[in-house]
Amino acid sequence: MQLRLFEPEAPPLKNFRWIVVNSSGGKDSQTALRQVVQICDQQQVSRERIHVSHQDLGEAEWPGTMDLVKRQAACYGLPVTVTRYRTQKGEELTLLDNVQKRGKWPSSQQRYCTSDFKRGPGSRVITQLGAGSVLNVYGFRAEESPARAKKH
Repeated sequence: MQLRLFEPEAPPLKNFRWIVVNSSGGKDSQTALRQVVQICDQQQVSRERIHVSHQDLGEAEWPGTMDLVKRQAACYGLPVTVTRYRTQKGEELTLLDNVQKRGKWPSSQQRYCTSDFKRGPGSRVITQLGAGSVLNVYGFRAEESPARAKKH
């Protein structure tokens, strides 16, 4: 189920035990984080339920990205969990390691970056939190491209 957090009447977040905000440190992630915090405050939902998750891409990220994610979360007093892609053997790989191994970059046709490097590691954060329903938040801008708009 997809909830729209920017509708005039926000969905009731009290129904979720945990709220995981996935953050790349970019403006869409920052906006999603701010919106979640504002809704929680308005609905009197404890910020202790909110966790920020950053999926580290290694040297493919801009320098300072992880620090930015941590600073953004700290503005609201929120913890950050950093994860990385792991192979089935448990080996951590960066995005560039995987590009070299596969011999190709991710693209709109080769979507392994999203599944392997974002959703996969992010799901480990949800597992670590334990029992209860989870709202898993991603900050996407539908106006970014016609293809992305169709997904939302």
